[in-house]
Amino acid sequence: DVERGRQIDPAADTPLTLAEMRARRGRIAADECARIGAAVARVLASLHRRGLVHRDVKPSNVILVDGVAKLADVGLVAPTANAHTFVGTEGYVPPEGPGAPSADVFALGKVLYELSTGHDRQEFPKLPADLASFPDRAALLELNEIILHACGPTPADRYRDGATILADLTALNAGVSLRTRRFAAFALRVAA
Repeated sequence: DVERGRQIDPAADTPLTLAEMRARRGRIAADECARIGAAVARVLASLHRRGLVHRDVKPSNVILVDGVAKLADVGLVAPTANAHTFVGTEGYVPPEGPGAPSADVFALGKVLYELSTGHDRQEFPKLPADLASFPDRAALLELNEIILHACGPTPADRYRDGATILADLTALNAGVSLRTRRFAAFALRVAA
């Protein structure tokens, strides 16, 4: 970015992707994953509001710019009405295929699963065997509630779009316990 006094040599400077970050650091702490997830969900919410979908959300398509997650590979962005050609990466594409906002959310859920657990997306929903020893165990279980909802087996089981998952990630980042909130809502429904 020459305008800001930063010289970037495209041949030598490669962006830090979430895939590279995970390769370097291994599992990423749940609170950092929630912040990254909110940044990506914010971009997805903007796309979805405009009737667009990304179709290939995955760790190598999320770059960190000054520590902020940005969605890359925008060449795959398409209008929802025309986005049903098969693109995407195995394991991030939901059973019904790409092309809907809920499919982008599914892929984001798999990205967060890989980052927060250290497991490959194909191992979803398995949690780490040594979870009890994680210093961020409680935060990971809270984030896992979002991941499970994002990766539901059908679109009806998932967040419908980027805005709906963003709302829960924002609440989680603000310290709201989603597990407690969902249990309270369930108890109210049962009592009614």
